[in-house]
Amino acid sequence: MLKEEKINFIKENNLSKREILNYLIDDLVELNLNKKLSIKTILKLLEEKIGITYNYDVLARKIKEAKEEQITDDKIRIIAIVNFKGGVGKSTIANLIDIKDSIILNIDNTQDAKKINSIETYNYIDLLNEYGISSLEEIILGAKESGKKTIIIDTPGEINDIFLDILPEIDFFIVPFTIGDRSEEATISTIQTLNTILDDNENRKDKWCLVLNKYLLEDHLKELDLVFEESKKILGDRLVCKSSLKQSLVIPTIEKKKKTINELIKDNAIAYGAFKAKVKNLNKEIKSHIGVK
Repeated sequence: MLKEEKINFIKENNLSKREILNYLIDDLVELNLNKKLSIKTILKLLEEKIGITYNYDVLARKIKEAKEEQITDDKIRIIAIVNFKGGVGKSTIANLIDIKDSIILNIDNTQDAKKINSIETYNYIDLLNEYGISSLEEIILGAKESGKKTIIIDTPGEINDIFLDILPEIDFFIVPFTIGDRSEEATISTIQTLNTILDDNENRKDKWCLVLNKYLLEDHLKELDLVFEESKKILGDRLVCKSSLKQSLVIPTIEKKKKTINELIKDNAIAYGAFKAKVKNLNKEIKSHIGVK
């Protein structure tokens, strides 16, 4: 009942007992809450599948805490796409994340929001100048009242005042990067900088995911592993996943036509169907850690 890909990830990355528990906690809550498995049954399952034994009281407390912190219908989930290096595909990744009832908020005042497909996209500066929306609280209120559950933030290439205000409220960071020393160094620097700022926040709740974007060769995935290991030294068990998206000629078409993949499949089932499969894998990895279906 534990996902096979997560079990494999644990075995491949030699995680500590604490890291394993934090990595699986959402799944364990699901087993306890929705599948009605007892703590004893979950303990037995962990021992059988992973070979790890946990203290009953420790596991029960962690599951109880996680239940209390679980996102409810009244809580807006905030996801930020971050990297201080340009050209890594932040806007593209923001638009390809397939989460129901989501919107994109661009907080880079130097550029207009890049609407790649039909997802609702807003510029913070437009909301401020045209509607007087001047705080994250107002944005969250508006999103909630309109039935939205997730705000995906397309961030600038540097930390501005808006970014600093929003930073403590972010639940999940997605860090896309591309192959190359400059991109990889900038990625580590981005993570280091944001992690240092967040360390001042006593109520940190953030989780992180690395995405190798626009890679060409399967051999390039080794670089994803290397950057993941370096990032793990900074973030510890807050770094919960890694994924990848291969370079595709489909992206320019999506950007030009501003349609979703499902809409474009009607034009070319094979080409867009193949790309949809790649994006589906990306979304599956990300969404499993965010806690959405």
